[in-house]
Formats: sequence, C-alpha cells, structure tokens
Amino acid sequence: MRNAPSNGPTTVAAAPWWRSLPGGRLARRLFVLFVAAAVVPLLLSDWVALSAVERIAEDLHQKAHADRTRELSRQVLDRLLAARDVMAALPDPAAEGLPNMPEAVPGLGTTFERLESFDAEGRRHASRSTSSRTPAEPDDIPGGWQAQAPAFHRLLIERESATPPRIMLERHVGGRLVWRAELRSTALWSPLLDGAGDTWWRVLDATGRELLRHDPADELGPEPRLASVALPLDGLFAAGSWQFEHQAPRTAIQFLGSPLATWLGLLALGTVFAVALAAHWRIRRVFQPLEALAEGTRRLAAGDTRTRVAMRATPPDDELEHLACNFNDMATRIDDQLGALRELAAIDHDILRGAPLSEVVQRLLAQVLRAAPRAVVAISWRDCASLEDPSGEPGVRTLRASASGHLASAQLTGLPSLAELGQHTGDASDDLAGPWLPDLPGAGWCHVLRAVEREGQVEGLIALALPPASTPPDRLDAVRDRLAVALTARRRDRELAWRATHDSLTSLLNRLGLHDGLDRHLATHPAGAEPASLALMLIDLDHFKDVNDTRGHDVGDRLLCQVAERLVEQVPPTASVARLGGDEFVVLLPGATADAAFALASHICRQLKLAFLIDGISTVIGASAGISMSPDHGQTRVELARRADIALYTAKAHRGSVCLFSESLDQAASERAAWVAELREAIVRQEFMLHYQPRVSAADGRVVSVEALVRWQHPRRGLLPPGRFIEVAEQAGLMDKLGELVLNEACRQLAAWRRADVPVPKVSVNVSMQQLLTGCLPGQVREMLSRHSVPPSALELEVTESLLADDAASAQRQLRELRNLGVEIALDDFGTGYSAMSQLRRLPIDVMKIDRSFVVDLGKDDGALAIARAIIALAGALRLRVVAEGVETQQQADWLRELGCHELQGYLFARPMPAEELVTFVNREAVRTADPETASSLA
Repeated sequence: MRNAPSNGPTTVAAAPWWRSLPGGRLARRLFVLFVAAAVVPLLLSDWVALSAVERIAEDLHQKAHADRTRELSRQVLDRLLAARDVMAALPDPAAEGLPNMPEAVPGLGTTFERLESFDAEGRRHASRSTSSRTPAEPDDIPGGWQAQAPAFHRLLIERESATPPRIMLERHVGGRLVWRAELRSTALWSPLLDGAGDTWWRVLDATGRELLRHDPADELGPEPRLASVALPLDGLFAAGSWQFEHQAPRTAIQFLGSPLATWLGLLALGTVFAVALAAHWRIRRVFQPLEALAEGTRRLAAGDTRTRVAMRATPPDDELEHLACNFNDMATRIDDQLGALRELAAIDHDILRGAPLSEVVQRLLAQVLRAAPRAVVAISWRDCASLEDPSGEPGVRTLRASASGHLASAQLTGLPSLAELGQHTGDASDDLAGPWLPDLPGAGWCHVLRAVEREGQVEGLIALALPPASTPPDRLDAVRDRLAVALTARRRDRELAWRATHDSLTSLLNRLGLHDGLDRHLATHPAGAEPASLALMLIDLDHFKDVNDTRGHDVGDRLLCQVAERLVEQVPPTASVARLGGDEFVVLLPGATADAAFALASHICRQLKLAFLIDGISTVIGASAGISMSPDHGQTRVELARRADIALYTAKAHRGSVCLFSESLDQAASERAAWVAELREAIVRQEFMLHYQPRVSAADGRVVSVEALVRWQHPRRGLLPPGRFIEVAEQAGLMDKLGELVLNEACRQLAAWRRADVPVPKVSVNVSMQQLLTGCLPGQVREMLSRHSVPPSALELEVTESLLADDAASAQRQLRELRNLGVEIALDDFGTGYSAMSQLRRLPIDVMKIDRSFVVDLGKDDGALAIARAIIALAGALRLRVVAEGVETQQQADWLRELGCHELQGYLFARPMPAEELVTFVNREAVRTADPETASSLA
C-alpha cells in the first residue's frame, strides 16, 4: 500500500468545462443541435413580442393623433365664434341710419377680410375691404328655421371656384340680411397651420368642398397616420358639418434612444450566447465520465483505494455509467481489505475512549459480517445493568445480526459454563443448545464459537451460524480478543464510575451521584404530563463539630458511618441517601407526599437523637431537616436544593426541628420575576391599549381634554388596570419603553380624531421619571408629533411631584424644552409628594392637578376642604390652571366650582373608556353643552 488511505472516498471528475471547447464530430453536432433548437423559438417569440408592442403603441399614437385633431378643430370653432361675437357687436346700419360705413370697423383686417352692410331692403349699403379680390356671391344654403329667428348668423361659401374658397359670415336680424363679412383665412386656419409642421391637413365643408389643404414639405412616408373629425356647425351657423382630416408620419418605437427591434435583437443574441454556453457545458457533462474513469484508474494504480468515479444516475442509465459502476465495485473490493484493518483499529480506539459496550459490539458484528457475509452472528456478554453496585451479579445481553441488516437485542438469563462448552473453540456439538446460539437457517449449516474467559467463567461468547462448506473467517480470533479487551475496560469503567458518584467514607451517594439521581427522577415522566411527586430532605447534624473537636476526626468519621447506616435503615427502599460533605445528608423520596415526608423527617430526627456507641462511649447528637417538594416547590434540581436549604435554615433556628418549605418565603420575589418577564413580552407584542377619561370645564361642562390611561390586555388575566403592573414596570426599568408606546398611541389616536372632526381638543399623557432620566423625551415627543401631524398645543404631559424630591435639574430642563415647544406640562397628584414652594415656583408647569384623596373627603372633612382651597389659591397665585381628580358626586363638583377650580375629572362625568366609546361620548356632550338651557343648568 503505497499511499495512505483518506478519510472518505475520493471522487474523480473530469476537468472543468470552461477549460476547452467541444471537441470531436459528435460533440460539434450536439452543439449545433442545441443552438438551433434555441434560435428558432427565440426568433418566433421576439417577433410576437415586437408585434404586440407595436400594436399597442400604434393604438396609443392613433388616439393621441385623434385627440390632437379634435383639439385643433375646436380651436377653429373658437375662431368662428369669436368672429360671430365681433359681428354681433356691429350696429344695424338701417336702424342706426348710418349713411356710410365708419372708418374704423372692429375686426376688419384681423378677423374679417371684407365687410359689407345692407339696408332695410337687403341692398348692399356699404363695403370695406383689405383685399383687392372682387366680392363674390356665396352659395345659398337653405335653412328654413333661421327665418323664424329674430337674429342669427350663418356661414356661406362663395359660388365661384377659388382655391381656397372664401368663407362668408352673415348676420340676419328680423329676417333680413344686415352684415356680411369675408373671414380672414389666415386668422381662421391659424390653429391648423401654426401647428401643422410636417403633417398634412384638409378641411371639407358639408358638401365635400375643400376649404383648406396643407401639404408638408417632406413626404409623410408609407401608410401615414390618419385622423378624421367632424365639426358640427349646423346649430351655430347653419353650415352643416365640416370634416377635418389630419395625416402625420408614423414613428418607430424607441426604448432608451434606440428602436425596440434593436433591443430585441440584442436580447436574442445574448440568449443565443447563453444557450451556446449551456450546450457547451452539457456536452462536457456527457463526456466527463470518460475523463473521470481515466483519472480514477491512474489513482487506483498509484495506491489510492478510496478512489471512486462520480456517477450521475443510480442505477446507471448508459454504457459509461455501467463502466463507472464496475470500476467502483473493483475499487470497493480492494478497499474492503484495507477497511477491515482500519475498522479493527477504530474498535481499539473506541475501547480506549470508553465508548458504550453496545456500540463496540455492533462494530464487532459488522466486522464479522464483513468477513462472512452469509453468516448469522450473535455476540453475548455479561454486563452490569447498574453502576451503583459493581460487585453485584451482572445481567447478560446479546446482539444478533445477519447479512440482511437485521439487528436484534435481547436479555438472557445466563451464559454457558466452560464445562458445558467442553472447552470448545471450534465447531459446536450437535447437542449444544441455548438462546445465545443463532438458529441454523438450513441443513448443512453449522455453529462456530469463540468464548471469552475470566476467572473461570464465560464472560463473553461469539457464535456464528455458517452455511455449508464455509470456513470460519480469519479475523474471528481478532474479534474475540477485542471483545475481551472491551469487557475488561467496561468493568474497570464501572468501578471508576461508582467511585465518582459515591462517598468513599459512607458508600452513600456523593454530590455528583445525588445530582445524577435527582435529575433522573425529575426527568422520568411522560412528555406533557405533570411530574411525579418527589421530596428532597436536607439533613444537617447538630453538635457534630463538638464531637470532632473533642474526640478527633477519626471518631467523627465513624460517627458519620453510623449515621449513614441509621439513615439507610429508616428510609424506604425506593429512597436514595446521599452525603453532600461534612455533616450534611440528603434523602430523596420519590412519590412521597408532603405529610409523609414531614413525618419521615421527624422520625429520622428522633432516631438521630438516640445515642451512638463508639469505642464503648455513648455519643448523643441531633439533627435538623428542611424539605422541598417537587413539583410544588420546583421542577429542577437547583430550585429544589435552594428551597430545601431555605427550609433547613429556618429549621436550624430551632435545633432538632423539621421545616417544610413554604411559598410565602420567596413568593413575592418569584411573582415579581414572572411579572417582569411577562411585561417584557407584552411590550414586544404590544399587548397594551389606551382608555380615555374626559376632563370637563367646571364652568359649562364642555369636554376640554382627555387623559390617556394605559391598560394591559393580558392573554390570560384579561384587561388589567395600571395599578396591577405600573409599579413592577418602574422597578424593572421598563417604563421608558412602555411610556414610548403609550405616547405614540395617544398621538396616533388624537390625529385620527382630528381628521374625523371629533371634538377632542387635547390629550393628556402620563410621563414617568424613568422617561425623563433617559434624556430622550423631548426628541421622542418631537418625533411623535411630526409622525402623526399633531400640533404641540394639543398634547399635555403629566409628571408627578417626585421631580421636586431630588435634584431634578435634567428633568426640569427637558420639561422646559417641551414647554417652549408648545406642549403643556401638568403636575399630577399635587399635595401627596414632596412639594417645596421654592422648587414649585421654578418648575415649568401649566396645570396643577389636585389628588383625589383630597377630593373624596370634600364635604366630610374640613381639613380636606382647607387643603383644596389652599391648593387652588396657590395655583391662582402662580397663574396655573387647576384640575380636580376623582370627582364622584355632585356635591364635590359644586364645592370645587365654588373654590374656583377650572376643570373637573372623575366618575361623576365619565369613567375611562375605549376610543370608540369616547367618540360617542364627546359628540353627545358637544350637542348637550351647545344647548344654552342645559349649559346654564350645569353651571
């Protein structure tokens, strides 16, 4: 073996496809076929796409062209209407008695080319012209209805053939002709001629006579775009309808400055190039197995037995794949020979690293089946089911496997003795039978045995059922030797594990063993079911230190051993006893109730008070015990140990007593931790909503403001008032995030009310000291007001008197900044905190709110009345508005109104309500307070 084997099979592939172009006649033919198959549908799709785009663009251009034609025709109509208005303004020559036409005639030279007036008998009275052309008689278009009108205008075309013909406008009054004017063609057709450019125009009258024709200097090209619009003039000028025909050249569709066909052509070329690359890659993929086979053969010849040829299909689907499959089979057989050696080395490694014995046995089974593929193998061994007693009688396990891959495990009652085997190491005798032997599948099959002996008995056994004419595999003895090593290592590991989990002095469980046992007890319950009850009893000896100090540590150790024996005698068989160290012991009682555990602990404490005899000397000590129960007091080892220690600490205050842990010892802390966790999740999930309580004017009862009050829509506890969670949020430092949510929702709701014209002038939001401590409140308020387009004057922030207790310079600076912005500041719960007059006068506030504790006692307690009067007087001296909270009776409202309170808030007027209910309330109150009689009665 010249090359070291790799960790896995080496897959050989051909060189990358971009290294060379397709070579060979077959490859070139395939390449051309791929490209041709892509070009034909690509050209067809480009043609369809271009045709569709051109059709849509043509429709759009045609519509725009028609709209332009219609617009210009209407501009011509506007010129006609303007000429009619000018003529209508001319006086009647017969009625005015004008001997001659005035020198300055309106519209002549601009609107009219020639103007003629007629007398009462219809004879031409006067004429004035700016043209040298001879006046002509227009064609008479009959219109019987015009004769009935007192005054009307009509358009006529001259009789003589002219290019272009002259257009006459006549005015008739009372059935007689008064004025006739030849319209100035340059003025009439200027909308068409000014914007004509390279387009063609033609205008026809009702008889089909061409009134105007404009031919562009350049050709319009093939199939110009045509639009024809009829301009009805019959109702205005009794001239039928004029037809406007407009032709414009067609333009090619442009995209980014180039024709769309050019872009589609470039796209087609790019696609063909991509198809060519894909075809080239695919052809290389087809010929890769040949290159891979050549490379694999070279590597195998060099000694790399892990070489395999990559196959794209399993099972193989062509001749090259079959060739690659045969090559891989050959390489696999070569690799199996080396794999056996590697596997034996890996088994040795597993034994050394302490792998589970069942895993080692499985690898031994695989090794035997590798050497004898048709055999049925069974490996049996003695194994201690528990690590707690290495000297106990071990059980017997067996693993059976066959070439079909079936693996079965079973527990046996024992293994045969050496006498039963008759020191047999070859073929088994016919009369030998046992569950540790595999069944013989057919006639001619025979058993082959290899036994592992230790201290005169069979420790392990390898049994094979071999087909006829088969010989035992060569590596069977090597497998037997490794099974012997594994069993020896297992026994050694059991002894080491027992020493690691047991106390060397008392043979009880030590701290590690206790932890393992406790974790097993807590984990052994069905998923989703309530854990079974478990009592953890922590026992501490009283006066043990005195024994150590007076009689020595050797006597103390023997005393501990006797205590351990006495504990084991007093507990039930299902219990576990452990020594944590020193004079501390633990008893685990699975399935015990609290009463049973307390009774047993009391009994143990009484037994430990009985005298111990050591070296003929009676020694008396005592014990105290603390108990925690699972799952009542915890479901984890740490929780149970901590709470049992709390109970033991209480019991040791009265030596020789027993204490059962009570939730009252740390219930407050646990509840607070749970509330904090739920609050954090609620803030992330935005489970909070706002209720609004109106504040009314004491003078007329109008709603002048609403206070936003947060509520928690708890998923389990329902709707919670702020008193249930605000204090916890402040202690946990969550008020800044919660306050930001409340401020954003209040501004959003106020903006919605303002858009819906709901009469809510202002909203008041409570601000905690934590929000001010962050220093970000002014920026947050600006951002919220800007986000929801709310004016600063519509927002009021309420702060408590705690600002006055300490040095709150930063908080006052922020409040002053907000006040300068236009936001009102209210001092909430005034009279219950730490107010100092020197600080109060410097605090930037606009509103002072009287705490409800003073309002409730109005009319009952003279002191409350005096305090309310003093607060209102103080606010008046500081020019502050006063709001009274907690008004619940009419008598309280009357007292406060007489004292001069500006606004009232309380259940007398409205309770806090959701936003939808508040809209109904304020609309109803707006109607009520608008009634003068209602307002006067309220005042």
